[in-house]
Order: sequence, then structure tokens, then C-alpha cells
Amino acid sequence: MKQGGGRERTRRPSRSTDVRAPRAKPQKPEVGSLEPAAWIALGAWALALLAASPDSTSMWGFNGFRSASSAWPLLVLAAALAWALGRFRPQSPWAWRAAGLALALAPALAWREKIHFLGDTQLRMRALFAERLPRLGEAWGEWAAHASQTLHASPLDLLVDVVPAVRLHEQGARIADAVAWTGIALALVYLVLAWRLARRLLPGSDVAAPLALAIVLTGTLEAFAGYADSAGLVAVVAIGWWAEILSPLDRSSRAWRATLWFAALILTHRVGAAMLLPQLLRAAGPPIEGDRPEARRTLLVLTTGVLAIAVGATLLSAAGRQLLRDLTEIARSIRASSLRPLDGVSALIVVAPLALIAPWLAGRAGRAFWRTPRAAWILAGALPLLIALMWVFPFGENGLGLHRDWDTNVLLGVTLTVGAAVFLSGAGQPKLRAALPVTLPLLAITALSWVAVNADVGLATRRAIALATSPHALTDPQRAHLHAYFGQRAMDERHPEVAAPHYEQAFREGGNPRRALLAAEAWLLAGNEDAARAAIAAARGRGPLSSELEADARQIESHLAPSDSSRTP
Repeated sequence: MKQGGGRERTRRPSRSTDVRAPRAKPQKPEVGSLEPAAWIALGAWALALLAASPDSTSMWGFNGFRSASSAWPLLVLAAALAWALGRFRPQSPWAWRAAGLALALAPALAWREKIHFLGDTQLRMRALFAERLPRLGEAWGEWAAHASQTLHASPLDLLVDVVPAVRLHEQGARIADAVAWTGIALALVYLVLAWRLARRLLPGSDVAAPLALAIVLTGTLEAFAGYADSAGLVAVVAIGWWAEILSPLDRSSRAWRATLWFAALILTHRVGAAMLLPQLLRAAGPPIEGDRPEARRTLLVLTTGVLAIAVGATLLSAAGRQLLRDLTEIARSIRASSLRPLDGVSALIVVAPLALIAPWLAGRAGRAFWRTPRAAWILAGALPLLIALMWVFPFGENGLGLHRDWDTNVLLGVTLTVGAAVFLSGAGQPKLRAALPVTLPLLAITALSWVAVNADVGLATRRAIALATSPHALTDPQRAHLHAYFGQRAMDERHPEVAAPHYEQAFREGGNPRRALLAAEAWLLAGNEDAARAAIAAARGRGPLSSELEADARQIESHLAPSDSSRTP
């Protein structure tokens, strides 16, 4: 205070002395480096894509790029876009929405399945064309039982894949278009669920979106490419279930959601039962951070209830007989099979390429994953399916071979891919920022090449012929299924004279008298009655026909002119 009682004034700093803290510059995210082994593995992968011969029946998972030469410009563009998204990681959600929309639309519209050579999609397409929905007030339960038996559809598969397609067809849409629009809807849900999973693994991270892109860039996209089977729905439900299982059980509502996804997986396809062990481990095994005991108990009780209901429904329905047939076929396959490593690797490169490269990308940083409960859940789900992939599916009497039966491994593919994502997320974000830009282009080319090849009539037919003529690619029953496919395709294209020899070859390879009768029908339509009679005689020559097949044989004979030996003098 100044003397004389004056009021002390505070001096304001002049503008020249006004010092403000400098604004902190945003720091660039840290980017790690890849170990030499990772570069070697990535180089080997790229070399396999460039070197695998289009005519190789054992490298069918790798040779898509060499085969689809007409699609190279689009494939290279897709690889470049994938690199850019992984390298620059745009913050705008619209960039990622546009990429997701392109991934959903391109397979179903531009690269739609053409000849339905893979899986059972040809059989379902033909069945969907003939199916009609009952009207209100009619016996929907009887229709559902009939459709399930005809289409081999589980309840949720029937509800999602069959009813909408049949309804759209009744409104005037072609079956192929109806199936494609259903695939687009499923693909969009699949992409959203993959995004949610990546965000749960890497909350708030700038690499969550690139990781989600890596999760979806697999050959599983073929399941949404106008593919008339349950593979797409299996992929959607499986990734939704894994997202819940991998999250902390911090409240009972999460236990309910995980159980509902698990029930949906069983209701989609019987292969979903393979996820029972991971579900039980999640409920009763070691917890993870954030779990609450009461939520885990709720999950255990709910899982037990779902299991009891599923067992009861299986024993009281046709599903029980189908399960018995599956187990019988597995037992026969185990006795007769031997390993085919290249076929197995091709199957994995189609449905789970990220899982094959993830250990190399993470390097030493990923070792801690194997000591976590999540590793046990992934292994418990994947191991039985891996055994089936390598030992059972290649030799099942009712199987089509690993190339055509690729969709039986969709659940395995989702499981391994999710495991790879968890593995990589545990290696640290700097490692991911280094790994994803160089991995995403290879994932894009590998996945989209598989889709592009099966969208080209000439290329897909060439692959089918290569399988049929290869002496070691298929077992005899599988080759019989392939010739039956050729026969049906020729009939659909109104060439019975081409179909009949294929049906006869299918009969000789597999011994099913139904195929001999199909040959007889084709010969009749082609105007060769003597060949038709010979085919009927061949069918009866294997032993007495069932009442159904005997009725079919008599129906065909009723359209044949009397032979010289049957005429009275």
C-alpha cells in the first residue's frame, strides 16, 4: 500500500509481455516395425499368389489371382484402396462406410456366383424356384417341416435365407436376385458386427477400423455373393457371438446376449454345436478382467438350459436322424482318410488368411496371448473344426471335396479370424500400424480373387472340369457328386444329351441307382430310348429298387415305346 492512504493499483501486463503457453502439437501415433520373419512370410504369400498355376487342383486357394486375369484391374484397385485405408486410417466415418458398402454390394451385384458349382447352392436354388409359401391361415408348421427337409434348412436358416427369397420371388423377382438381396442385407450386418468387435478389442484406437477391414477381407465374402445356402448367416451369427463372448461379463444382460447368439448359432446350422465348449469355458473357466461372478453364473445356467432344449429337440425331430447320419459318416471317414495338407492350407487361405499370417506379424509381441483365457476359448472352438477340415471333410462319402465344400469351414474361418484379431490386438497398436498397411492389400487380392473366379462362368467351369479329370483331387463318391452336378447343369441348360453321360458316370462312380434313373430320363428327353432302357436296367441290376425309385422307373418306362423283345408276334 502506498503512503498517504492511496489505493494500490495493480498493473496490467502490456501486450508485449503477455505470455501464453504454446498450443501443443498433436503427436503422430507411434508406428512399430515388423520383424524380418514377417516380411519373409508376406513375401512368400505374395509369391504364392503370383506363381500358383490356374490349372493346379491342389492350390485352389492361392491360384484365384492367376486365374482371374480379366479382373486384375479391379483387384489391383481394391488392393490399392485397402493399402490406403490401412496406411492413412481416415478419421471420417464416411470413408469406412463407403468401403463397407462396396464390400457388401460388389460380391452380390458385380461378382455374383454364376454356375453354383460350390457347396449345395445349386440344389437350393432349384428348390427355392419350386417352393411356394402358404397363405395366412394355412398350415405353416407343415410347410416349415416340408421346406426344412427339402432344403436341408435349420429353423433360423429357413426364416432368414428361405422365406424372404421365396417371398421376393412370388412378388416377381428372379430367384437369383432374391438370394442376392438377402446376401447384401446379411453382408451389411456382418460388416457392422466386425466393426463392433474391432472397437471392443481396440476401444478408441485409430487402428480399430483397419482391423475390422482385415477381419472381413476373407473368402467368406463369397457367402454373400448370391450364394443360396446358410454360409452367410453362419458367418453373421458366429461373429456376433464371438463379440459377446470376448467382452467382459460385467452384467447379466451380457450373459443373456451371449446365450441368445449361441442359441441362434445352433438354430442356423448344426455345426454351431461345436461352439458349446467355448461357451462353457466362458461361463465356468478362468475369468477375464471386468467379469462379475453373478453374470458368469447366469451364463452357465442359461447355457445349460439351451443345451437341454437342443438335446430334447434333436431327439424328438428329424435333426436326430441327421445327426446320427453325420456321426456315421465321420466314423467312416476317419477309417478311410489320410491327410492332404495342400487342400487344407488352401481351405484356410480362403476362409482365414489373417490367422495364417498373424503369428508372423505379431512376432514376439504376441506370445502373451497364449497365456490368456481368450486363447483357450479360441482353441476350444477351432480345434474340433480343424480336425474335421483335415481328416473328415476331405473323405466324407456325402462330401463334395474341400474345394467345393469350402462353406463347411465358414465357422472355422470366423473363429480363427477372430482369434487372429485378438492375437494382433494384444501385440500393441504400434505393431498393428506397421502390419496392416502391408497385409490388407494381400488380404484383398486373396479374398476377392476367390469371389471373382466363381463369378466367371468360363473360369468356374474350367475349375470344375479340372477337378473331374484329376485322378487324385477327389474320392470316387465325390467325383460322382461332381458328375451329378454336371448332369443337372446340362439339364438346366436343356441339353439332355450332355446330361445323360454325366449321370451314367456318376452312377458308375458312386453306385446310387437314382442317378441311373436320371440318366434314363435324360436319354428319353434326348430321344435315345435304347440308352434309356439300358440305364433303367443298370439301376435294377444293383439290386431291388426302393418303392420310390421303382415308381420312378415305371414312370419313365411308360413313356418308352415297346421294345422289339416285348412285342408279341
